[in-house]
Amino acid sequence: MSGPFDCSYETYDEPSNKKSTTTESSATHLPQIPNLVIKATAVASIGGILFGYDLGVISSALPQLAAEFAMNQQQKQLVVSVLYLGGGAGAAIGGTFCDYIGRKRAILWTDFMFLIGALALSLSHSMEMLVVGRIILGFAIAVSGVADVSYLTEIAPIEWRGAVVSVNEACISLGFLLAYLVGYSVDRIQPDHGWRIMFAFGGIMAVIQFFGMLVMPESPVWLEERKKEADRHQQQRQQMITEERHTSPFPSPIDNENMQLEVNPTYISYTEPLEQQCPDNSMPMKSMIPTSFARTIAKSTTNSLLPSMYAAVGGTYHQFVHVMSVYHRQVWIALFLSVTQQFCGQTPVLTYTPSIFDSARLGGGEGSPSSLLPTVLVGFVKFFVTVLVIWKIEDLGRRFLLLTGMSSIVFGLILLAITFQLGDGAVLNQDMNDEDDDVTQGEEAVTSSSFGFALSLTGVICVVMGYSASFGPLTWLLISEMFPTDIRGRALGASTIVTYLCASFVTSTFLSAQYYFGSSIVFVLFAIITAIGILFAYLAIPNTGEKNVQQIEEELDSMWFWKNKTTPLIDHKNTSTDAVHVPSIHYTRNRVSLSSKTEIL
Repeated sequence: MSGPFDCSYETYDEPSNKKSTTTESSATHLPQIPNLVIKATAVASIGGILFGYDLGVISSALPQLAAEFAMNQQQKQLVVSVLYLGGGAGAAIGGTFCDYIGRKRAILWTDFMFLIGALALSLSHSMEMLVVGRIILGFAIAVSGVADVSYLTEIAPIEWRGAVVSVNEACISLGFLLAYLVGYSVDRIQPDHGWRIMFAFGGIMAVIQFFGMLVMPESPVWLEERKKEADRHQQQRQQMITEERHTSPFPSPIDNENMQLEVNPTYISYTEPLEQQCPDNSMPMKSMIPTSFARTIAKSTTNSLLPSMYAAVGGTYHQFVHVMSVYHRQVWIALFLSVTQQFCGQTPVLTYTPSIFDSARLGGGEGSPSSLLPTVLVGFVKFFVTVLVIWKIEDLGRRFLLLTGMSSIVFGLILLAITFQLGDGAVLNQDMNDEDDDVTQGEEAVTSSSFGFALSLTGVICVVMGYSASFGPLTWLLISEMFPTDIRGRALGASTIVTYLCASFVTSTFLSAQYYFGSSIVFVLFAIITAIGILFAYLAIPNTGEKNVQQIEEELDSMWFWKNKTTPLIDHKNTSTDAVHVPSIHYTRNRVSLSSKTEIL
């Protein structure tokens, strides 16, 4: 998940109408990609593999975990869903964390969290330890999605940026495939305690990326931003020192020798070295501070700090009002994509795939090698479709892929509903309280015929194919293209939080809903939600490819769903276009530097 995300989301600030400014020769003769970028891409994309692996490994590990800890349905749902709660927390602070310490160090910290989470899970001896480990992994996954994409986007040449970021997207699907391969292989060797090896394998990949990132350079874009920030703080420092010289209560002016300015990215404060004026350490510090000086500090705080805080709050509120008045249609589309991509059922289908196949009586029991083997096929399909979409997305178009992918999801969900309806509404798990081994009366196991298995396998593959062609790559791409640069990061960040919260809700209620309503009903509900989503997408979402924000606004005006709707409070079409500084990166063997040029969005 996929994915995506204030720092990393602002990496999607390339103008989408570059076609008009790119000559045919430059489009067909790309410069050679630097070796440093190849190395950085290979190392940073391990984070994408970790992202997919830790999301997918629970599918193979859950049957063994359920047997090891005698889990009931609520406990299974808890172990699965808490990862997404941790992901929501990571998405909420991931951008700020990444901006504060830098892209490279953020990746190093996420590797450390991946390792801690893997150790906590592989060494678990209680449910509590499992839950803690899953929360840590969820937090690491979300922050990793921010840091890895930011680093790759900012270190790559502009001509290769799309391809470099696409490598990370493909690696996420590769991580799912690797999780299924490891799960199947380990289950055949260690059918009882192999789950510990499955979780530990993720820690090994985190260690590999950690040592690989140690020799990689920091993002040149982030370093340039820090330099600009340091220059701003220096100017503020000089201005505040000048003001203090005119307002100081002391007879002598305040200069740099008796007044030190501490600069922090989040606050600015003064500290006077009073210990140098007080040779007698026994003298109380309070008595060394003149009342007039304290009054001056209080006055300065009242006149500068509090108004700044109020201005920040007011700015945020007014910015929200501005976004909702000008870009209200984009907000609704972003909310639709974030919610529907979880309520289409793909996440629980992937998570509980072995249980679905086991319910088709393919194997001898839940989590048996025969029920895990089809998950490997599902992983291959997901990886293949993802790579194909990345390759052909500009030729096929966003709108076509979105509508086609969602249609495939609906078809797959209908097949799954039919599969379980043939078994008279069989549920995937028995006994809500783990006290009675009998299935609810009127619900029997799905027939063991090859027809039942073929339906379930085809249904799962259609759901996975549809998601990989639509919501997977397009949710974050569409959102990034619809919003202007100055609010794009917050839009993607908010969408990511909504996505993780919805994923947590769906995975924490999926088994319970099947128990109470029957499996076929649950899949029918997912299909209805997705079908409604197809109608909304057809009527409200235009094709955003090769268009800037203003052109997308014009496309929205022509969509049936938005016609005759309330006119925005601000006529953004009469405002000037956005100007952004696009970095020009220069490479040497082990270093990167950059200069800037201005482009109009």
